[in-house]
Amino acid sequence: MKVVVVEDEMKSLKGLQALVRSLGQEWEVVGSAGNGQEGLEVVKRTNPDIIITDIMMPKVDGLEMIQNIYKQQIACKFIILSGYADFKYAQAAIKLGGVDYLLKPITKNSLKASLEKVRDMILEERKQIQPSRFSMQELWERISSVSQEAAEEYLQELSARIPAGKKLYLLLLKGDNSFTSGEIKKWKEIMGYYLSGYSYYSFSQKKNEYFFLIEMEDRVKLETRLLEAFEQRESDVAFSSCIMEEVHEFYQAVNKIEDNSNWNLSGVKWKIICDEEISKVRCKQFVYPSEIEKEVIQKIGRLEIEEIRKDLQRFVSYLKDQPYHYKDVREAMMCMTVSVLYEIRKSSYGIYQEISHLNILDWVKNRIFTGSYGMVIMNVLTDFKKSKENIHHCDNLIINKVLHMIEKEFKENILLEEMARRFRITPEYLSALFIRELGIKYTTYCTQVKIEHAKQLLREGKWKIYQIAEQSGYTDVKYFCKVFKKYTGKSPSEYNHP
Repeated sequence: MKVVVVEDEMKSLKGLQALVRSLGQEWEVVGSAGNGQEGLEVVKRTNPDIIITDIMMPKVDGLEMIQNIYKQQIACKFIILSGYADFKYAQAAIKLGGVDYLLKPITKNSLKASLEKVRDMILEERKQIQPSRFSMQELWERISSVSQEAAEEYLQELSARIPAGKKLYLLLLKGDNSFTSGEIKKWKEIMGYYLSGYSYYSFSQKKNEYFFLIEMEDRVKLETRLLEAFEQRESDVAFSSCIMEEVHEFYQAVNKIEDNSNWNLSGVKWKIICDEEISKVRCKQFVYPSEIEKEVIQKIGRLEIEEIRKDLQRFVSYLKDQPYHYKDVREAMMCMTVSVLYEIRKSSYGIYQEISHLNILDWVKNRIFTGSYGMVIMNVLTDFKKSKENIHHCDNLIINKVLHMIEKEFKENILLEEMARRFRITPEYLSALFIRELGIKYTTYCTQVKIEHAKQLLREGKWKIYQIAEQSGYTDVKYFCKVFKKYTGKSPSEYNHP
């Protein structure tokens, strides 16, 4: 069963996701959101079976989200999270069709019981569905949006309808970015023209994927037409395909072509990626270009960011120069990214914290094109340089005075509330102003000033670690060492000994 969790409190959201996953493989968390507006988008994208949602949330609350889901005729069930104070809202949601509710705090057993109750209702409803009433397009859309266990009746109906001797050609269009509705419309028009005379169906599972399922007899003839269609292709779309002998191979086929699409990272110029073409590739042994990485890291240290652009271009060209295994190419991009982020972390942990929110590593893990890699890393480094240059000065008069005071009194560990009081402003306003002007939190900046002071004392080599801790505003040496390693990647004793 596919599950989406909608909860505005981040700690509760992560806790709920972990709790659902702990109940076993039957429950797959396919998405999450922090409010009803985001929740609706996630639901439209993932087609879950069950939505676990809080009621009281900012922007669009749970009740309004449920109303919108029903208006758009999205088939799913709800588990409503409710405290005693907002139980009346939970009752209103249940009247709309919410299946069950849970009173906070939620336990593992209560969540398990509620999920099983809703699951049983879903399965019972599916038994009532008569697949014979669906069109072929509707049947393929159904099996693409449910688990294999829930699709048996649909698969049997499809098997009965597909003419003898027809094989099924499954084609995946995949990009690094989400397909817009306009792009999908364009591809439907292109394929409609070139697949004239064929029986075919289309559906989507993920925001950056679109499938065509084509009934065929002659593969060569079909692919000749497809290659003509792909002359209309966008540069950021990859094509992967496989042949299905019968409909029950659908789920295995989807997994296969999704995995095969990763081969687009290799240095081969693919027209349609498939097992037969992959078997012809003779991958070269990959050697990581450590010299390029070294130059990039040195230039980051000198803040020569614009000079790095050419190095990243060389790096991407190197990845595409030979037919390498896609895993080697992806690992190389991961290694370069980790090195860049680590250098940023050494320079400014506060800036690194903000950059890490962008989930750059997750972005790299899911790429099937190398083209945009250099641009994304350059954007990260440009933001880093801008934040680094502003870190001790900005145009805001209040923040400049605060920075001066922190530099002067960092050993005193001035709390945000005390600093705000000195300037006769609220702590909330100072916190927001600090992030807006400098891109990092007040507390992070204060810690960074102390760590920079400690690094200077360590370079002088005159002091013992406990003395450096005291002079940097730390009374607890163990805590100082822990913070120092967090901000620099090394312990104080290791800092001057690479």
